[in-house]
Amino acid sequence: MALSDCQKLLDTWISRGTPADLIFYGEILGTKSGESPQLLKEYEYNSDYLRLGFNTTEELYVYEPSECYLNTDSDLCIRSATKLVFGWHSYGKSQSEQHWCTFTYERTGNDNVRRTPTGTMREHLKRFGDPDKT
Repeated sequence: MALSDCQKLLDTWISRGTPADLIFYGEILGTKSGESPQLLKEYEYNSDYLRLGFNTTEELYVYEPSECYLNTDSDLCIRSATKLVFGWHSYGKSQSEQHWCTFTYERTGNDNVRRTPTGTMREHLKRFGDPDKT
């Protein structure tokens, strides 16, 4: 994705000033629409990655993005990237390193995406199960 195209897209999202869903490889972050909308406050784009900073401590790194767009609901859709890493502080906990969680999304085949959790989210999924696998 060309830098100028990415800047236009993200500037449009910021100018709307409303939270929107993030959709990675066709899957909504949070598993259903409206569950985890994000308000974009800043971004950085260079030759290696796109970094999005949201209204709280959440951030998203998108490595080698090539198909990003805003859909009709103003959601940010990322159809193609080599890897995405979404990070946040565990909700309801102090904003410390021990409560930092991530989900890493990597394409492992044409339609397969591997999600790898870290931090307290990983422990939660071990204890209560992954809702995507029920």
